[in-house]
Formats: sequence, structure tokens, C-alpha cells
Amino acid sequence: MGCRRRRRCCRRKCPPPCGPCGGGGTVCPPAGKKIVDPPPPEKVKPPQTPIFVVCCCPPGYGSSGQTGYVIPGPSGYVIPGQTGYVIPGQSGYVIPGQSGNIISGQSGNITQQISSLTFLISTVGVWSSILEEVAGATFVTGLGTNQISWGQGNYPGGQSSYYFEGISSGSISLNGSYFVLGTFVHHNYPVYGYSIRSATLQLTVIINGVEVGFSFQFDHNETPNEGVNGTCPQTPGFGPPCPDTVSINNNRSQETVIIDGKQYVLCLAGFSQNNQVGGQFVTLENQANAVQLLGQFVEVK
Repeated sequence: MGCRRRRRCCRRKCPPPCGPCGGGGTVCPPAGKKIVDPPPPEKVKPPQTPIFVVCCCPPGYGSSGQTGYVIPGPSGYVIPGQTGYVIPGQSGYVIPGQSGNIISGQSGNITQQISSLTFLISTVGVWSSILEEVAGATFVTGLGTNQISWGQGNYPGGQSSYYFEGISSGSISLNGSYFVLGTFVHHNYPVYGYSIRSATLQLTVIINGVEVGFSFQFDHNETPNEGVNGTCPQTPGFGPPCPDTVSINNNRSQETVIIDGKQYVLCLAGFSQNNQVGGQFVTLENQANAVQLLGQFVEVK
């Protein structure tokens, strides 16, 4: 197609950006004749529809756009977070039983976080609550301390009692080995009236300076001193006066502790005496019997 025909098409139908013959130039491709420039843009009749741009733009000619550029954004910055801290859990509480007996309530789940490779501990224990055979008839003293006493003795100060002495320092590992939590002493003296059925020890374990509370219940069996027909049915192998027994009621804590990113519970491994470990020990009448209370941290799976 000659230039004249392309010019006529451009003048009639192309939008001003296309140019006289396409490509956005001011002249048509050489055709042997001088091309007269189109009228000024303000006198060119605007296109009725953008589709006419195709009419005057032959292959090989096109309008080139402007070079793109990038607007850089502001430099990023970091807002440091606040340093983490540990919130200790609340202590357990006491729920009175329906019969008036004092029953230790279950402690809420307490989660502490400790991170270290060496674990140093110390312990403190107080007797927080008891369960009586008959409410108000055991003459209990010492609740809230590390020694509780009960019963009517046959002489002043002759009550039976539980005493707990924690450790001032020690070390633990998490390989399943046992460690000493403290010394448990049972003073067993003849008492009249009613006794206790159980007592709850509120145990505080300080691990690398972090205090963690645990609660454990111990059952007490106040046997009849005279026995039956010269025997002691509740403590076989012993004769009158029949000894009393102390046993662990719950050996797994409801509270948990996080050590090195793993969650653990504290388990009572038992009472240790004479290189033997068991969940119960026997105290002869008119005797004080001391055992070591052993613990073990067990990972929660």
C-alpha cells in the first residue's frame, strides 16, 4: 500500500498519539514523495473509537513508551520485643468437706519455666491441711507449719506428730534418678480419742532460684495398740502394742514445671530407710521414726 492511502487512513481514523502513519513518528516511511504534515493536533477530529488505531499502524511501527523507574521505599527497621519474665502460679487452696473435716483441695496447674544445664534445689514444706477421723475431735495443732500434732496424750506434749525438714541445698538431674526432698519424721505416741486419716504437705521446691509449689497427701493408719488376740492384723509381723503406718496417697504432682523447654511433673519415689525404698513405713509405739522422702522429675509425654 502506498503512503498516500496510509495517510488518508491516519488522518481520518487514527488517534493523535499514533502519528500520520503509525509508530508515533512525524513522517511516513519513504515512498518517493514528500509527505505533508497533518494539521495541528487541535484541528484533528478526535477518533470515535480506540479500535481505529489498528488501521494506520502497519507492522514494524509502534509507539515506544517512556522508560520505567523505581521509587525506593524507606529503609526497614526493627522494633525489639520486651524481655520475657516468669509469672509464678498461685498456691493451692483448702476445700472443707461436708462432714466438717478439712480436705485439701486440688492445686491449680502451675507452670514454671527454667532453662539451665545445672539444677540446684532446696526445699521447704508445711502441713497445709488434714482429714480427721471425727471432725474437731483430734486436737490438731501446727497447721501451716512444718510440724502437726494430734490426739490426747497421756502426758503433756505426748501427742503424735508429723515433722518435715527440707533440704538447704542439693542438685538434681533429669535422667530419672532419685533425689532427696527432705526428712519425714513420725512421732508415734499412745493417744486417746480420735486420730487423723491423712495430712497434706505443701512442698516448695526452689530450682535454680525459681520457686515451684507441689502438693502431696500422706495417709495415716492409727492402729489399735492392743491388737487382736495378741497379733497386729494391720501390720503383720509385729506384736502389740501395734505400730502405726504412713503411706503416700498421691505420688504424682498435679503441678508441672518446664525445664530446658520440656514439661515435667514431680513424683514421689518413696520413703528411703536402711537402703530400702518403699511407699510406706512403719513406726513402733513410743518411737520416733525418720525417713528420707525421695523425688523424681518425670517428663510429660
